[in-house]
Amino acid sequence: MARAFAAAPLTADDVNPAFALVRAWYPSVSLATWRDFARTLAGGTSSPQSGITGIRNEAGYLSGLFVYRVEVDLERGRVLVIDPVAALDFINVSVVAQAMIDAAQAITLRLGCSATCFRIPDEQAWFASHLKKSGHRIEAQVLSLSSALPSQLI
Repeated sequence: MARAFAAAPLTADDVNPAFALVRAWYPSVSLATWRDFARTLAGGTSSPQSGITGIRNEAGYLSGLFVYRVEVDLERGRVLVIDPVAALDFINVSVVAQAMIDAAQAITLRLGCSATCFRIPDEQAWFASHLKKSGHRIEAQVLSLSSALPSQLI
């Protein structure tokens, strides 16, 4: 039997249940942090240029999600940036990854973007391998340095 997944915007009611998915991939993120982050993007309260898409399995359970936003790139104009992603499926995470890739491509086309860019942390190399199989290529590296917040310096 083929697995069937459906992509749809995450609603405000989905924010709390989605935390289990987020926590699996981002264990340092608290429920309060996730709620603050997600509520600005979920349920249609954000700009049409950003949001969270949930991937549901045939039983209606969240199996994946990704956050997207439109950014302007010097060379390509409007690009859809995907960051972060979270996927979990006990049967076959590959089909969830493909459903996420397909949903991101549909959003890219709907929003008139010239490219889709996924920012994948090293811990999610498994997802990068699915992206490569679907034709995505590595274009850059993201280097970062955490800095103390002003209140932490006092």
